[in-house]
Amino acid sequence: NDIIPTADMTQAGQALVNLFPSPNVNLGSDQNNFIATTPDRYRYYQPMGRVDYNTSPNTRFYTFLEWQTGTEFRNSSGFTGPAQNGNINTRRENWIASKDMTHVFSPTLVGDFKLSFTRFTDKFPDGPLSTPSPSSIGLNMPYVGTTTKSLLPEINFSELYPQIVGNSVSAHVDQTLVLNADFTKSAGAHTFEFGGQASRYNFANPGDVGRPNGYFSFGTGPTQYNPTSRNTLPGITDGSVIADLLLGYPDSGGVNWNSTLYETIPY
Repeated sequence: NDIIPTADMTQAGQALVNLFPSPNVNLGSDQNNFIATTPDRYRYYQPMGRVDYNTSPNTRFYTFLEWQTGTEFRNSSGFTGPAQNGNINTRRENWIASKDMTHVFSPTLVGDFKLSFTRFTDKFPDGPLSTPSPSSIGLNMPYVGTTTKSLLPEINFSELYPQIVGNSVSAHVDQTLVLNADFTKSAGAHTFEFGGQASRYNFANPGDVGRPNGYFSFGTGPTQYNPTSRNTLPGITDGSVIADLLLGYPDSGGVNWNSTLYETIPY
């Protein structure tokens, strides 16, 4: 009669279903029964400054500093608490500093020298990174040494329902150090420009280790009349992703055990 005995439901499945918010529209329906207003939020600061000064009639300097930082919040599902998913409390930050000197060596030779530094970081969690521990709902997840957090696995569905829980972080760091030297030389009716550049580029993705707390995807196969073919009984739509979740029958799942990358490219 399309009823799952309580004794067949797993503790973890029931706890995960309870992460869904209660219906607030179409209360008699099991679909299209929840509406949320979750406006995106952006906040950025971009202070910058420049100081110019001369140390002699032939030598001029300027120093430029810039700092950009900001946060973003985009909730994909409209759910709250541990079920939240999207770009949750993301952060970008950028530092720029440069020192430039222009020197007139002679009426026909001018040099410009600049040292520049930039560093950009971003951190994009796909959830609030605050959930009950897996063991508290009856899940025995493997320990992965790339995280110190004990979070619930991400739960995805093959139809109808959005992802619940976000436990991964996308993070990157880019850093550049550049030294430029440029000269302008006049010779009669001709002007020559020449110079060079030395650079060091660093890239890393610390903490970007995928989903070490795991993930599960739920389809309809285990609760279909025929696990290999859906709707084989006339007039009956069989298989339910929520039923599969309650019974603890995922289509796929696992944990990511990834190392982070660090590269230095001098040239």
